[in-house]
Amino acid sequence: MLLIGHITALFSFILHIQHPICQSPSVNSILPRETNYYWIGIRKVDDVWTWVGTNKKKTALCFTASCQSESCYHGECVETINSHHCKCSEGFYGEQCEHVVECKMEVTVPANASVSCSHPNGNFSFDSTCQYSCEEGYRLSSSGPVRCTASESWSEQPPTCKLVLCSELYEPGKGSMACSHPLGSFSYLSTCTFTCEEGYERLASGSATLQCGASGQWNDSQPQCIAVSCPTLQQPQDGAISCGEDFTYGSSCNFSCSEGYLLKGAIMVTCPSAADWSEEIPHCEGKDKLFCIFKIDLI
Repeated sequence: MLLIGHITALFSFILHIQHPICQSPSVNSILPRETNYYWIGIRKVDDVWTWVGTNKKKTALCFTASCQSESCYHGECVETINSHHCKCSEGFYGEQCEHVVECKMEVTVPANASVSCSHPNGNFSFDSTCQYSCEEGYRLSSSGPVRCTASESWSEQPPTCKLVLCSELYEPGKGSMACSHPLGSFSYLSTCTFTCEEGYERLASGSATLQCGASGQWNDSQPQCIAVSCPTLQQPQDGAISCGEDFTYGSSCNFSCSEGYLLKGAIMVTCPSAADWSEEIPHCEGKDKLFCIFKIDLI
């Protein structure tokens, strides 16, 4: 129903109400009220349009719709009496929403990075997005794309590419470490070579040279230096052996024989860096097996 009411001599209002019957209290709650005037309008009574308040017959006015498919390029067409206007979608403006918002500055490409952009509405305009990626050995400071917003600015500052770092390495006990850092300390492509002191060797599973990879991990675990070991010694028959806690580099063993036996060989052997005992392992022999050679002078 179309309701027409006058508030003052200077203003008039047009209200379109969906409900078939318009009640004054509900209308007064919506529109301004003035005691010097009363509301009039038209409604359909027995299929006849009639003025409310005068009961005079009145034919409702109809207007031709003016919105066409091409009326608004990027927005909603809103009908008005004998005309229309465009309600533009976000990021668009103009009488027919024919213009698109453009971001004031093009995106910048940071060092060691590349950028790929998509422009659904025109170069570096509303809803353009740019995705960054870094060269191998570098990581983005933020992973999401940047977007051109309706406020003519990018959703965030361009990210930066940061050099990948690996955990810091240290010299092993009884060993040394020599490193090369072409890009930065303990970073991508850094290499470290480990050596052990005399009498020590790397664990069999360790690599002598480590390199920092693009994932931020070393290609192997840090090596450790352990003392070389000589073959295990057994107590000689009819004798005894006295050694340190183990048979590693620098340890020594002393041998002795039981009563009635004599030691044949070195009393003490040591474990050198070559990982083999310094002397042949001695053994014990009974005295009855020994004999003396006398030189007899004939007169």
